[in-house]
Amino acid sequence: MKLAHRRGLLEGEQILEDEAEEDDSFSFIYVFWNFLYMFLFPLQTQSFTSYVWFVTKR
Repeated sequence: MKLAHRRGLLEGEQILEDEAEEDDSFSFIYVFWNFLYMFLFPLQTQSFTSYVWFVTKR
């Protein structure tokens, strides 16, 4: 998907790369929190929902 985006117009190339980097960082944060809360609360199956609930209730 990203390779197809990076083959686009030269004007938008830098913007597409920036968006791809942001997507990578968001994916890393999502996986990190998912792993952390699955580790701390192994009984929770929807760990990301639990994280959002924890942040909103805090």
